[in-house]
Amino acid sequence: MKSNKSTHTYDRNVIEKRRLDFDLAYCKVTYDSQEGRERCYAEAIEASENRNEQVISPD
Repeated sequence: MKSNKSTHTYDRNVIEKRRLDFDLAYCKVTYDSQEGRERCYAEAIEASENRNEQVISPD
């Protein structure tokens, strides 16, 4: 079966966007203090950026 790299990349981007949205919503409802939310947001964004930098090699 032939792989469609552009579709794979698009799907990966959509999944990552949804994951980041979930993480940010989690921060919003979990932390009462603005400081806690901001720290959580920063960690979620950093984790998302790190995941985007990872390259998955096809098997």
